[in-house]
Amino acid sequence: MEDVLQEIKNRIDIVDFVSGYITVKKAGRNFKANCPFHQEKTPSFMVSPEKQIWHCFGCNSGGDVITFLMQIEGLSFSEAIEALAGRANVVLNKDKISPEKKGRKTNLYKINELACQIFEKLMYETTWGKEALSYYEKRGLTKATIKRFRLGVSPSGSNFLSGLLVKKGYTSEALKEAGIAKIDSGRVTDIFKNRLMFPILDISGKVIGFTARVFDKQLPKYINSAQSPIYNKSNVLYGLFEAKNSIREKGFAVVVEGNMDVLACFNGGIENVVASSGTAFTESQLNLLNRFTQNLKFAFDSDDAGVIATERGVEMALVHGFDVDIISLPFGKDPADILKKDKEAFSKAIENSQSAIKFYEEFGQKKYDIKSARGKKEYAKFILKKVTLLRDPVEKSHWVKEIAKNLDVDASTLKSMIGKESAVTGEKSTMPIVGRNLIEENLLGLTLKHPKFLSFVLNNLREDDLTADYQEIFLSLLTFKKKKFTVKSYAVEFPEKKDKINSLILQSEYNYGEITEEKAGDEILFSLKRLKDLSKKQKTTELVAAIKDAEEKDDKKLKKELLKEYNKLLISQKTF
Repeated sequence: MEDVLQEIKNRIDIVDFVSGYITVKKAGRNFKANCPFHQEKTPSFMVSPEKQIWHCFGCNSGGDVITFLMQIEGLSFSEAIEALAGRANVVLNKDKISPEKKGRKTNLYKINELACQIFEKLMYETTWGKEALSYYEKRGLTKATIKRFRLGVSPSGSNFLSGLLVKKGYTSEALKEAGIAKIDSGRVTDIFKNRLMFPILDISGKVIGFTARVFDKQLPKYINSAQSPIYNKSNVLYGLFEAKNSIREKGFAVVVEGNMDVLACFNGGIENVVASSGTAFTESQLNLLNRFTQNLKFAFDSDDAGVIATERGVEMALVHGFDVDIISLPFGKDPADILKKDKEAFSKAIENSQSAIKFYEEFGQKKYDIKSARGKKEYAKFILKKVTLLRDPVEKSHWVKEIAKNLDVDASTLKSMIGKESAVTGEKSTMPIVGRNLIEENLLGLTLKHPKFLSFVLNNLREDDLTADYQEIFLSLLTFKKKKFTVKSYAVEFPEKKDKINSLILQSEYNYGEITEEKAGDEILFSLKRLKDLSKKQKTTELVAAIKDAEEKDDKKLKKELLKEYNKLLISQKTF
């Protein structure tokens, strides 16, 4: 693979490639420009034709032609490689992907694309299709929005779509795998019948599935394409393909619940909007958004149900280091309702969004009686769970003091509740040690509680992925890599650490309660991935500082070594 990457970079000049996106000017042996990844007046973005790399000294991002394409287009590493290989006429070695599997996925893309074209055509060229078009228009959508999102309608016949596609040469098994048909007793029938069709696109604009909505009173109201080799609802965000440029331009993404909310926003000129489409927000979706912004604004009803429904997503975003705001909407109203009546009202709601902690602070004060001792206790427990997740120690300290003032208690009391607050200010990692320790505690505590996953964790975690507090525990657990772990056997071998691991197990029980082994496995995987990400980000930050220092000292040899290490780290960030 390294040979292929080098061949691609040898054939594509980085200056020519970058100048296809931004204007670069000669600056000695290098070229400079205003960085496309952050706002700046004085150019700090440098491109080196000699080394075939780029680096911005304003936002500390950098890399080669591959990482530039990844950032500018929001592509994954493999997507960028594939795009550049096509441009450079380099044949990728895809031995690991059989031709049969590759052809199968290509077929699924083609089937979904053809289905989308048929749904569109039916809406404009049939009488009952025009009823669907009328429904969209009654919801306030313009023809431009309807066409931009390729909205359509599915036929009412039981096998109209599948019949057409079979005639085009696709097998019934392929239609089933694509999620648009089912097979009963050898008979192929359409899954989507007489419904409004919302195509779901991946980050590159390919149709990978559909959400279908009734426009009468039949149930269920919404159905989605079944999971397939090209579609997993947990890995996509509705509207992201259309929204990505606006998100990058405005510097934040608005997260709404439903597809109609996204369409209404675009209709009203607000284009930096995506939807989770009714699913619980996932780490994969956050990783997608992280390609374009670190600033999220969640919009949801301000009643209890709305807060609870979005709470997991907000907390996950905070743990991942996003800056999170909450857009409060009137009770029982969603963005589509508001935009239909008053476009300016939703724009103002976005402008008046509150930081997540401020929102939860006010929400908690309404929910709990903070004048009573018990109410103070419950409120403190509720709000400090959110504060602990913040990545910035100054911000964390600010909220601790404000909450202490509201409760009329000493800040030190609250600090003791979230633990090790004083250690945060001396930590130089990309995330405060309190937030990072929370992930470490979750990972180790759940693993000790569910030792079935211990081998997996030990095989994928490294000592330097952990802070000093937990490295000793990790090293001691390595002795159980090839033998059965029990708390009792661990205590016999490491009696001095018995209390520590019991504390970790207790902490996991406090945080998660009694959860199934499957759920524990999901949480362990989530924590492990996040910890690996944090470790890599910290190393990246340290390398960038070292490269800058080497440049200031004109130490070319050191700089070359550091850039090589930096490039390897960038590539490794796309692996687990």
